[in-house]
Amino acid sequence: MRRSLGAVAVVAIAGLALSGCGLADQGLRPGLAAQVGDATIDLDTVDDDAAALCDMITFLAKEGASSGVPGSVVRDNSLQYAVLEELGDQLADEYDVESGAVYRESLDRNESQLSELGVSRAVLDDVVPTLSAGDYFLDIVQQIGWDELGMTPEEDSSNAGLTEGLQIAQAWEDEHGLEVNPRFADMSIGDLEEIVPTEVDEVSVPVSDFAQQAIAGVNPTDPNAQAEPDTTYLDSLPDSQRCG
Repeated sequence: MRRSLGAVAVVAIAGLALSGCGLADQGLRPGLAAQVGDATIDLDTVDDDAAALCDMITFLAKEGASSGVPGSVVRDNSLQYAVLEELGDQLADEYDVESGAVYRESLDRNESQLSELGVSRAVLDDVVPTLSAGDYFLDIVQQIGWDELGMTPEEDSSNAGLTEGLQIAQAWEDEHGLEVNPRFADMSIGDLEEIVPTEVDEVSVPVSDFAQQAIAGVNPTDPNAQAEPDTTYLDSLPDSQRCG
């Protein structure tokens, strides 16, 4: 029996809190999706990543291993993946750390799961690094936290390194800035409780309320939307605006 990956797994995001407003600096240069410190992320890059994810989701939906997802959600999440990767790169450079087991295991896990579901090698090469961007960011900030606390991984039984690293990353964001094109949901680095649920002992990837509703087929712009899964909203979208 083939294991179902599920839409939640393919659009889950770690490390960024999604506000759903998109209230970024109106002065962001045309053609940019976001500016992270001094680095920029082009709209074309986000569109390419979203297209690859959409192809994967559409394939999985046809195989019965995932449900459909509104294209706008995939696009928002594609930008978040790109922002997380850029944040991780800049923090790694500034604090002279490298990713470790968390990121490697994420790459291996995503590739293994998607490969078992029949995703082609070409698509895996495109989407696996993207899907692991959240774990890359978490790995980097955790490494920073351990270094700042003078702590080894074996000594960290309460996510102290991750807590410290996220606080450092938040301070970095305050100093260097994170601006998002208003056509996307606004975002900022989240707190530990948004990333690691209190009832779970291992690092987890949360899904924002906006994404949870949209994945469930609920109109995420409707404040009175029902919490129960309903495909009415998703079914109402034209093919060009949804994946799967």
